Amino acid sequence: MQKYITVKGAHEHNLKNVSIKIPINRISVVTGLSGSGKSSLVIDTISTEGKRRYIETFSSYARQFLDRVDKPKIEEINGLLPSIAIEQVNPVKTSRSTVGTMTELSDYFKLLFSRAAKLYCEKCSKEIKRDSIEELADFVKKLKGKKIAVIFSVKKPPKFSNEEFQTWMSSQGFTKIFSQSKTIAKVVAGRFAITNKIDTGEILEALELASKLGKNYFEIVDLETYGCITHMRHDICMFNM
Repeated sequence: MQKYITVKGAHEHNLKNVSIKIPINRISVVTGLSGSGKSSLVIDTISTEGKRRYIETFSSYARQFLDRVDKPKIEEINGLLPSIAIEQVNPVKTSRSTVGTMTELSDYFKLLFSRAAKLYCEKCSKEIKRDSIEELADFVKKLKGKKIAVIFSVKKPPKFSNEEFQTWMSSQGFTKIFSQSKTIAKVVAGRFAITNKIDTGEILEALELASKLGKNYFEIVDLETYGCITHMRHDICMFNM
Protein backbone atom coordinates (compact mmCIF):
# COMPACT_ATOMS: atom_id res chain seq x y z
CA MET A 1 0.00 0.00 0.00
CA GLN A 2 1.21 3.49 -0.81
CA LYS A 3 2.00 5.86 2.04
CA TYR A 4 0.43 8.95 0.47
CA ILE A 5 -2.56 10.10 -1.54
CA THR A 6 -0.89 12.11 -4.29
CA VAL A 7 -2.91 14.79 -6.06
CA LYS A 8 -1.52 16.54 -9.15
CA GLY A 9 -3.10 19.40 -11.08
CA ALA A 10 -6.48 19.78 -9.36
CA HIS A 11 -8.68 22.36 -11.14
CA GLU A 12 -12.11 21.68 -9.59
CA HIS A 13 -14.11 24.88 -8.97
CA ASN A 14 -11.74 27.58 -7.73
CA LEU A 15 -8.68 25.32 -7.46
CA LYS A 16 -5.85 26.40 -9.73
CA ASN A 17 -3.46 23.58 -10.55
CA VAL A 18 -3.19 22.37 -6.93
CA SER A 19 -0.83 19.48 -6.15
CA ILE A 20 -0.57 17.89 -2.72
CA LYS A 21 0.51 14.74 -0.83
CA ILE A 22 -1.69 13.52 2.05
CA PRO A 23 -0.34 10.75 4.34
CA ILE A 24 -2.46 7.59 4.60
CA ASN A 25 -3.47 6.22 8.03
CA ARG A 26 -2.87 9.61 9.62
CA ILE A 27 -5.27 12.35 10.71
CA SER A 28 -4.88 15.29 8.33
CA VAL A 29 -6.55 18.69 8.71
CA VAL A 30 -7.22 21.01 5.77
CA THR A 31 -7.70 24.57 6.97
CA GLY A 32 -7.90 28.00 5.41
CA LEU A 33 -10.05 31.05 4.81
CA SER A 34 -13.62 30.79 3.58
CA GLY A 35 -13.62 30.27 -0.18
CA SER A 36 -9.99 29.15 -0.32
CA GLY A 37 -10.93 25.77 -1.80
CA LYS A 38 -10.94 23.42 1.18
CA SER A 39 -14.20 21.69 0.24
CA SER A 40 -13.28 21.77 -3.45
CA LEU A 41 -10.11 19.82 -2.69
CA VAL A 42 -11.32 17.40 -0.03
CA ILE A 43 -14.98 16.83 -0.93
CA ASP A 44 -15.33 17.65 -4.62
CA THR A 45 -11.97 16.26 -5.74
CA ILE A 46 -10.47 13.60 -3.45
CA SER A 47 -13.68 12.18 -1.97
CA THR A 48 -15.59 12.32 -5.26
CA GLU A 49 -12.82 10.53 -7.16
CA GLY A 50 -12.56 7.89 -4.42
CA LYS A 51 -16.30 7.28 -4.64
CA ARG A 52 -16.23 7.23 -8.44
CA ARG A 53 -13.44 4.63 -8.56
CA TYR A 54 -15.19 2.49 -5.97
CA ILE A 55 -18.42 2.48 -7.98
CA GLU A 56 -16.46 1.49 -11.10
CA THR A 57 -15.57 -1.81 -9.39
CA PHE A 58 -19.24 -2.79 -9.43
CA SER A 59 -20.82 -4.68 -12.28
CA SER A 60 -22.63 -2.71 -14.98
CA TYR A 61 -25.89 -4.14 -13.67
CA ALA A 62 -25.24 -2.80 -10.15
CA ARG A 63 -24.05 0.60 -11.40
CA GLN A 64 -27.38 1.32 -13.08
CA PHE A 65 -28.99 1.63 -9.64
CA LEU A 66 -26.41 4.14 -8.38
CA ASP A 67 -26.14 7.86 -9.01
CA ARG A 68 -23.69 8.86 -11.70
CA VAL A 69 -20.48 10.38 -10.36
CA ASP A 70 -18.58 12.60 -12.78
CA LYS A 71 -14.79 12.58 -12.81
CA PRO A 72 -13.43 15.74 -11.12
CA LYS A 73 -11.12 18.09 -12.99
CA ILE A 74 -7.77 16.65 -12.09
CA GLU A 75 -4.66 15.57 -13.98
CA GLU A 76 -3.65 12.65 -11.75
CA ILE A 77 -4.41 11.13 -8.35
CA ASN A 78 -2.72 8.06 -6.84
CA GLY A 79 -2.96 6.05 -3.62
CA LEU A 80 -6.67 6.75 -3.34
CA LEU A 81 -8.94 4.53 -1.25
CA PRO A 82 -12.75 4.25 -1.15
CA SER A 83 -13.95 7.36 0.69
CA ILE A 84 -16.69 8.40 3.09
CA ALA A 85 -17.56 12.10 3.27
CA ILE A 86 -19.70 13.71 5.96
CA GLU A 87 -21.09 17.12 5.05
CA GLN A 88 -21.21 20.05 7.45
CA VAL A 89 -24.98 20.38 7.10
CA ASN A 90 -26.97 18.50 9.74
CA PRO A 91 -30.35 17.45 8.27
CA VAL A 92 -31.66 16.45 11.71
CA LYS A 93 -32.67 19.54 13.66
CA THR A 94 -31.86 18.41 17.18
CA SER A 95 -28.97 19.14 19.51
CA ARG A 96 -28.72 15.44 20.40
CA SER A 97 -27.77 14.34 16.89
CA THR A 98 -24.20 13.15 16.49
CA VAL A 99 -22.15 11.46 13.80
CA GLY A 100 -22.76 8.20 15.66
CA THR A 101 -26.55 8.52 15.67
CA MET A 102 -26.79 9.77 12.09
CA THR A 103 -24.66 6.89 10.76
CA GLU A 104 -26.38 4.40 13.10
CA LEU A 105 -22.98 3.37 14.47
CA SER A 106 -23.50 4.66 18.01
CA ASP A 107 -24.86 1.41 19.48
CA TYR A 108 -22.06 -0.60 17.89
CA PHE A 109 -19.42 1.74 19.31
CA LYS A 110 -20.99 1.48 22.77
CA LEU A 111 -20.75 -2.29 22.56
CA LEU A 112 -17.18 -2.14 21.25
CA PHE A 113 -15.93 0.21 23.97
CA SER A 114 -17.73 -1.63 26.77
CA ARG A 115 -16.19 -4.97 25.76
CA ALA A 116 -12.84 -4.12 24.19
CA ALA A 117 -11.81 -0.91 25.95
CA LYS A 118 -9.34 -0.86 28.85
CA LEU A 119 -9.98 1.23 31.96
CA TYR A 120 -7.09 2.99 33.69
CA CYS A 121 -6.97 4.66 37.10
CA GLU A 122 -6.82 8.45 36.83
CA LYS A 123 -4.55 8.61 39.89
CA CYS A 124 -1.91 5.90 39.39
CA SER A 125 -2.42 5.11 35.67
CA LYS A 126 -2.59 1.37 36.38
CA GLU A 127 -5.06 -0.75 34.41
CA ILE A 128 -8.26 -1.56 36.31
CA LYS A 129 -9.54 -5.09 35.85
CA ARG A 130 -12.65 -6.87 37.06
CA ASP A 131 -11.44 -10.09 38.65
CA SER A 132 -13.18 -13.44 38.46
CA ILE A 133 -13.97 -15.41 41.61
CA GLU A 134 -11.08 -17.76 40.82
CA GLU A 135 -8.65 -14.83 40.50
CA LEU A 136 -9.88 -13.46 43.82
CA ALA A 137 -9.30 -16.83 45.48
CA ASP A 138 -5.71 -16.83 44.19
CA PHE A 139 -5.31 -13.30 45.58
CA VAL A 140 -6.53 -14.42 49.02
CA LYS A 141 -4.19 -17.44 49.08
CA LYS A 142 -1.22 -15.09 48.66
CA LEU A 143 -2.06 -13.29 51.93
CA LYS A 144 0.12 -15.73 53.89
CA GLY A 145 0.02 -15.33 57.67
CA LYS A 146 -3.05 -13.10 57.69
CA LYS A 147 -6.42 -13.75 59.23
CA ILE A 148 -9.09 -12.42 56.93
CA ALA A 149 -12.86 -12.26 56.61
CA VAL A 150 -15.00 -12.07 53.50
CA ILE A 151 -17.93 -9.76 54.23
CA PHE A 152 -20.91 -8.43 52.31
CA SER A 153 -23.41 -5.66 53.05
CA VAL A 154 -27.17 -6.09 53.37
CA LYS A 155 -30.02 -3.73 54.20
CA LYS A 156 -31.59 -4.35 57.59
CA PRO A 157 -35.36 -4.85 57.74
CA PRO A 158 -37.16 -1.77 59.10
CA LYS A 159 -37.58 -1.56 62.90
CA PHE A 160 -35.22 -4.49 63.55
CA SER A 161 -32.97 -4.09 66.57
CA ASN A 162 -29.37 -5.31 66.36
CA GLU A 163 -30.25 -8.40 68.41
CA GLU A 164 -33.30 -9.20 66.29
CA PHE A 165 -31.30 -8.81 63.10
CA GLN A 166 -28.51 -11.07 64.38
CA THR A 167 -31.04 -13.73 65.36
CA TRP A 168 -32.65 -13.48 61.93
CA MET A 169 -29.29 -13.84 60.15
CA SER A 170 -28.32 -16.78 62.40
CA SER A 171 -31.46 -18.59 61.29
CA GLN A 172 -30.13 -18.29 57.72
CA GLY A 173 -26.71 -19.68 58.64
CA PHE A 174 -24.78 -16.44 59.23
CA THR A 175 -23.63 -16.33 62.84
CA LYS A 176 -21.09 -13.49 62.59
CA ILE A 177 -21.91 -9.82 62.01
CA PHE A 178 -18.86 -7.67 61.29
CA SER A 179 -20.59 -4.34 61.93
CA GLN A 180 -24.02 -2.79 61.64
CA SER A 181 -25.77 0.56 61.65
CA LYS A 182 -29.47 1.40 61.74
CA THR A 183 -29.95 0.51 58.07
CA ILE A 184 -26.91 -1.49 56.86
CA ALA A 185 -25.12 -4.53 58.24
CA LYS A 186 -21.87 -6.12 57.14
CA VAL A 187 -22.20 -9.89 57.38
CA VAL A 188 -19.32 -12.38 57.49
CA ALA A 189 -19.52 -14.97 54.72
CA GLY A 190 -16.32 -16.72 55.81
CA ARG A 191 -13.22 -16.35 58.00
CA PHE A 192 -9.82 -17.78 57.18
CA ALA A 193 -6.30 -18.07 58.58
CA ILE A 194 -4.18 -18.08 55.43
CA THR A 195 -1.63 -20.91 55.50
CA ASN A 196 -0.08 -23.19 52.92
CA LYS A 197 -2.77 -25.77 53.73
CA ILE A 198 -5.75 -23.47 53.20
CA ASP A 199 -8.66 -25.12 51.38
CA THR A 200 -9.22 -23.30 48.07
CA GLY A 201 -12.74 -24.71 47.86
CA GLU A 202 -13.79 -23.02 51.10
CA ILE A 203 -12.42 -19.68 49.90
CA LEU A 204 -14.26 -20.00 46.59
CA GLU A 205 -17.50 -20.87 48.38
CA ALA A 206 -17.26 -17.82 50.65
CA LEU A 207 -16.39 -15.48 47.78
CA GLU A 208 -19.22 -16.77 45.60
CA LEU A 209 -21.71 -16.47 48.47
CA ALA A 210 -20.61 -12.92 49.30
CA SER A 211 -20.72 -11.94 45.64
CA LYS A 212 -24.24 -13.33 45.24
CA LEU A 213 -25.74 -11.90 48.43
CA GLY A 214 -23.81 -8.63 48.17
CA LYS A 215 -24.91 -8.15 44.56
CA ASN A 216 -21.36 -8.33 43.18
CA TYR A 217 -19.94 -6.12 45.92
CA PHE A 218 -18.04 -7.38 48.95
CA GLU A 219 -14.91 -6.73 50.99
CA ILE A 220 -11.91 -8.71 52.17
CA VAL A 221 -10.94 -7.51 55.65
CA ASP A 222 -7.81 -8.03 57.77
CA LEU A 223 -9.11 -9.33 61.13
CA GLU A 224 -6.01 -8.15 63.01
CA THR A 225 -6.14 -4.52 61.90
CA TYR A 226 -9.82 -4.48 60.86
CA GLY A 227 -8.71 -2.66 57.75
CA CYS A 228 -10.15 -3.39 54.35
CA ILE A 229 -7.57 -5.17 52.20
CA THR A 230 -9.57 -4.59 49.06
CA HIS A 231 -13.04 -4.11 47.64
CA MET A 232 -13.72 -6.59 44.88
CA ARG A 233 -15.80 -7.21 41.77
CA HIS A 234 -16.22 -3.51 40.97
CA ASP A 235 -14.23 -1.48 38.47
CA ILE A 236 -12.20 0.12 41.26
CA CYS A 237 -8.44 0.54 41.40
CA MET A 238 -6.99 -1.65 44.18
CA PHE A 239 -4.04 0.72 44.62
CA ASN A 240 -6.20 3.71 45.58
CA MET A 241 -8.59 2.22 48.10
